[in-house]
Amino acid sequence: MITMDSTAPLYSAIVGCGTTGCFLLSLLRQSQARAKLVAIDDNSGSLEMSAADQQVLARPGEKLKADIGSFEVVFVVFDPSEGDSLAYARDVASRASTEGAYVYGFAINKTGSSLAEADVAPGFGGMAIVDAAWVLEKRGDGDEERALHIAFNFAAHTLTFLTAAIDSGDLPVSPFREITSAGTAGFAATHLSEAESVYAMTMSKIDSPQVKSGFVFIDAATGDVLARRIFLRVAAGLPRESNLSMLRVGGLAPFKIMVMLVH
Repeated sequence: MITMDSTAPLYSAIVGCGTTGCFLLSLLRQSQARAKLVAIDDNSGSLEMSAADQQVLARPGEKLKADIGSFEVVFVVFDPSEGDSLAYARDVASRASTEGAYVYGFAINKTGSSLAEADVAPGFGGMAIVDAAWVLEKRGDGDEERALHIAFNFAAHTLTFLTAAIDSGDLPVSPFREITSAGTAGFAATHLSEAESVYAMTMSKIDSPQVKSGFVFIDAATGDVLARRIFLRVAAGLPRESNLSMLRVGGLAPFKIMVMLVH
């Protein structure tokens, strides 16, 4: 668990929209994510469950009253197939962008929605997808509950270390924006310090020949030589023109390597 100084300024906000977004915020609260947590839904029970710093009850015909000013990065978490979640997410994205924040969408697909990325991505500076249906397919055991559990915990873990890295300055906002705004990102990770095993666990479909940019996150305890070797081996499997960046970060455990690849 990452412990942060609660008196220090925050550079990120995470906005959870709908039931899915609110549930993910409850996991982020447990992991002590270094960000302001804002929950938005039309169900007061979901808002209470989120344990968010700010809980916004959405009412028909009324503007959302979320306080998302003064943040450099705003992550917006939602399930695009879930009720008004996408509408809430786009409303937040529009307002946060106007106030100068980089808005990054984080779509959790838990239903195998037929919505295409092109229908979801507009309005966000960049977007990532964590797809429980994909996890279920790759596991091949038919256990939907387990696949959903993996997807939610992976998303919460990823947002926790990303916001910590942004807050500490290890991941400056400018390169994060440059690399992630090129398209839609997918994730892969491994518990081993071996580049060859990084695609053993994928959170959505990754089409390596189409990768435009990405991050190779490596556990902070990894030595310089091994870290460089891992990065070069991952890069060797991707287009030569890809804009790739290596970052050694704390809080990555239990993973040794995680890649965030943008198509």
